[in-house]
Amino acid sequence: MKLRDFAAELRRQYHQGVKIDELRKAKLKMVEIYHRILTIFLGSPPTQFDFEAHDKDEKFAGVLNCTPLSFAREVIPIDLNDYVSMVNDPRNDYEATLTVDRLGNVVEGKAIRYLNLPIEHLWKYAKAQLDADLPVWFGCDCDADSELDRYGIYSKKLYSMEAVFGTTFNMNKKERMEYQNGSMTHAMVFTGYNALPGDPKPTKWKVENSWGKKRGEAGYDIMTADWFDEHMYQVVILKKLLSPTHARIWEQGEPIILPVWDPMGNCL
Repeated sequence: MKLRDFAAELRRQYHQGVKIDELRKAKLKMVEIYHRILTIFLGSPPTQFDFEAHDKDEKFAGVLNCTPLSFAREVIPIDLNDYVSMVNDPRNDYEATLTVDRLGNVVEGKAIRYLNLPIEHLWKYAKAQLDADLPVWFGCDCDADSELDRYGIYSKKLYSMEAVFGTTFNMNKKERMEYQNGSMTHAMVFTGYNALPGDPKPTKWKVENSWGKKRGEAGYDIMTADWFDEHMYQVVILKKLLSPTHARIWEQGEPIILPVWDPMGNCL
């Protein structure tokens, strides 16, 4: 209720001609008031906390008396600045960087940035990272052409839509994105791939999901190459694996700004 009260007040002042800089100052004061209300209900935010966890052998693996920064330093053994977020967005120029307006939850924080490349570069870089014994975080449209309740399969050949409905579905990847029929909806991890002798392109990918061990093969899914091409949107790759050209574009490119509602900002 108080947030709506603040929204009404800001709009009222705007229509009365109050300058935008003054409205921003008023908004900061409103945030202070709302923080006080939350503190009355929930108490003051703790400066330290205990993270309690146990590993698969029931051995304690928690972190005690930590702050958010000390927790991150202790449990994340990598420098996230060493990685590049790479996407395949056929609506926009390749060999360019992208960002999404207002994507992120930190005021004045580091903006989200993507390196937009043709799909073959995504699978080549993902394969190279797996060859270096490192998993690959990725974002895809997991609900498309998939069976996830039991078998954990992602394949374009999984369903015969034409045989059932007597019609075809002809939108390509670019059109699916334009009509909000395709976007990043889920994040998972590649832990392996299958490739035939003499063919550099993997035929299948081993996917580690986070939905428990009762589905797929003990929690692992399988993804075919044709599904990767059509429904894969994002992979996170070590900078040192990039070609000199792609590294230069990443470091120097001025990003294309996509609107706040763009499907490239959907993955959580």
